[in-house]
Parts: sequence; C-alpha cells; structure tokens
Amino acid sequence: DATNSANIDNLGELTDKDLLTDYDNSDVTTITFSDNGVSSTDNSVSISGSTATITQKGDYIITGTTSDGQLIVDSDKEKDVHLILDNASITSKSSAPIYIKSADKVIITLKDGTSNYLSDSKDFTYESAADKEPNATLFSKDSVTINGEGSLTVIANFNNGIQSKDH
Repeated sequence: DATNSANIDNLGELTDKDLLTDYDNSDVTTITFSDNGVSSTDNSVSISGSTATITQKGDYIITGTTSDGQLIVDSDKEKDVHLILDNASITSKSSAPIYIKSADKVIITLKDGTSNYLSDSKDFTYESAADKEPNATLFSKDSVTINGEGSLTVIANFNNGIQSKDH
C-alpha cells in the first residue's frame, strides 16, 4: 500500500531486492544443520565439521538445528546471496552463528510461518583479533537486509545481537 511505499522510500537504502522473498525451487541450495554436522545439496557450499561456507551467489534454504555450528557467507563482493531461514536453529559456542564475511548484499528471508533461532556464547574466538571480529550473533561486514513473515529470536550472550559494518 501507499503507506508502506512511503516508509520504504524514506529509508533511502532499500531497493526492490531488499524486499525479495521469492526464490526458484528448482535452483535453490539447501543447507541442513544438525548436531552430527552440516549437509548441503550443492558444491557451492564448503563444509568443514559443523561450519558451512557459502562461496557463490544464489538462493540458500537454511534449516535444521545445531548446538554448535556456524554459517559463513564468503562470496564475491559483486554478488548477492539470499538466505531463506526455514525453522533454522543455530547456536555457536565460539563465534557468530551467522557470519557474513563477503558479498555485495545478503538478503535474509524469514520464511512465512517459521520460527528461527540464533544464539552465541559468552566466549568468542575472533577471526581477526586486531579488529575484534566477528563480535555479534549475526555479524556482517557487508550490507544485510532481514525480511519475511517468519520470526527470528536472537540471543546475544557475548556482545551485540545483530551488527553490520555496512548497511
């Protein structure tokens, strides 16, 4: 409606892609977390133990539950990554459960009707001790937008809940 359009226009930084909630089911990659590790349906996701790293642009459904895992986005600075949280529950005992290291923009969609949960620990292991990063439960070095009709609970035991060094 016109009221929502006016509110979006006043924010200045939002574009049509910030409002993106749709994705192509035939071209989406699923990343599933569990206490036994992480699995993915595509090789654009590298997996090391309980950490999944997205290295390519695209749409990614994030689902499952882990008591100690991490999702890292480390893709080309010129490309967008779309994360669709679908009843994802990620806790990290040593860092940010979601760490956006590199991308042009990351759009996080909370899938309609889902409950999503992120939690960190009181103790962090910094990737960059000089910069003290990451230092939030959901930490982004680049632009990040959160949209959608689902819910997101963020428990910040270390420092900030959500932090972006960009927009």
